[in-house]
Amino acid sequence: MSDQCAEWACLFRAIRVARELEKTKLRMETHAGHARRFFRRKNRNGKGIQFWEACCECRVLLRGPIKGGDVPDANKLELESFAHVTEWLKPSVDRRMRIAEMYSDEWWNLYAKYMDSPEWMLKRAAAISRDKTCVACSSRIEHVHHLTYENVGDEPLVDLVGLCKLCHEAAHSREFTTHNMSKGME
Repeated sequence: MSDQCAEWACLFRAIRVARELEKTKLRMETHAGHARRFFRRKNRNGKGIQFWEACCECRVLLRGPIKGGDVPDANKLELESFAHVTEWLKPSVDRRMRIAEMYSDEWWNLYAKYMDSPEWMLKRAAAISRDKTCVACSSRIEHVHHLTYENVGDEPLVDLVGLCKLCHEAAHSREFTTHNMSKGME
């Protein structure tokens, strides 16, 4: 890996680490003396039951899923919908979203600079050379898509695929919100 690639990878990693530390701080806030409650709810897919413990004052999940045997009076808890639990947790979810947005903007700004770098241009050319045509529809390649953003800055060629404009837009419409899609187009 070149020194410049190592520098890109380090910058992206620093943003991810800072974001995770903020999220950990949020989870680790003291909840001593706060009232707690347990939720008995269906899984998101509606096929199973999960138990979760939450802080009533902070409206944050403390732990879960928890085995029913570890929950006091588990069989007496009312079955709540995933949507109801999500609504109850909304204040802490909003706070986590603000943290994610703060780091998201910083990450996407760095990503935009990276997309103009000589290192990216070499990787992009290598992916186009390998794939020759859009891997989804065999049209002419116009974009190189990251299958994962975990290794941006030091991504291996297997993390990249050549796509035409329409297939690239379709890939992003499934993965991102409109806000991120407009920022993430290469």
